[in-house]
Amino acid sequence: MRTLRAGRRGERRAGRGDPAKPVMTNISKVRNRLLRPARLRTTSGWLPAAALLFAGCLAQEDPNTFRIEGRAPSSPPRPVPGAYGYPPEAPVTGARTLREFAGRFTDRVVVLDVWANWCSRSRAEMPRIVRLQEELAAGGVQVISCNLDSPSEWSGRTVPFLQSINAGFPCVVVPRGAKPGLRNWLGSEWTYALPARFILDRRGEVVGRFFDEATVDQVVAEVERVVRGPRGATESARRTGAELRARLIDAATGESHLFPLFVANPPDAGALGRRIADAVADRVDGPTRRIMLLPFGLQRDLSLRSEFGERAAEAALARLRERGHLDLVEPPAAERAVSAAGLAVMGIEFDPAVVRHRLSTDYVVLGWANGQPDEEAVAVQDGPRGR
Repeated sequence: MRTLRAGRRGERRAGRGDPAKPVMTNISKVRNRLLRPARLRTTSGWLPAAALLFAGCLAQEDPNTFRIEGRAPSSPPRPVPGAYGYPPEAPVTGARTLREFAGRFTDRVVVLDVWANWCSRSRAEMPRIVRLQEELAAGGVQVISCNLDSPSEWSGRTVPFLQSINAGFPCVVVPRGAKPGLRNWLGSEWTYALPARFILDRRGEVVGRFFDEATVDQVVAEVERVVRGPRGATESARRTGAELRARLIDAATGESHLFPLFVANPPDAGALGRRIADAVADRVDGPTRRIMLLPFGLQRDLSLRSEFGERAAEAALARLRERGHLDLVEPPAAERAVSAAGLAVMGIEFDPAVVRHRLSTDYVVLGWANGQPDEEAVAVQDGPRGR
């Protein structure tokens, strides 16, 4: 009532001087602004905000945007690295809905990355999770980010952070009340310590749990191991061809890069070895760097060697020399160096960071082959091997 009376008095006073031009009080101005239709500026002019709102509701949903409305979407989104469109409202979900959503990725290995903004380690390691998605997406890996912050922080903190690191995967918000259900599903040994990562195989079963002191490199290694299981090999290579995969490890930092899968059909060890060498040469910073090439084992077990892998390694060495890389450590010497450093090939494959400052080289190349008859394989012990 006080506001209305103030407005009338102002209008009556204005009428005494100039009835055609009433003086607007501050309260009247505020009232008119609230009643005036909101408009937004576009490249083609001004449009009412209501029009844009309804246009957004009717427009086709961005395939990179993940929304949960009480149930999992009918089909999984197709993420594009660096172009993920997060919804304006927090996609709050419980354990059951999250499990249904993860189950939509029946043809992929799913990595659940559980984190929070208040956890500095979570934020520091998130860029490595982004690289994991980018590097392994072609091999059938899908990351789903699970944020434990309050939904009120979604637009102000969570989304800006994900965008700042160029994240290309969906993110859901798990409220406090849903945490027990999440723990019952993922593993009772998890004490809610962050960051926490869980790996689901293509059947949706939890096959890897990483928290406490587990490193991201250990997570990546386990993901790769699950990917290249019986279902991870390409059907064509399994039937008539062969495939070769390799990892390049920076011996100074322990960081690693997994190259895309190389396939030769019919099998050609020389061609695969040369393609691996070209990929390595394109990534290292200059031909003067020392490169240590470990023996190429079999995909199902790196402790098994085959003539095919040996021929591929020899072809890779020859190709690297053609590219100007002369400081090379060949597989037998590389194996002896690894043994002298108290390391094992299987240990390096599990956690590449263990080579940091322990090998006299700039880079380590670790590779494995698939698609060859088992009778070619021979078991070897970790350590030096005669030729």
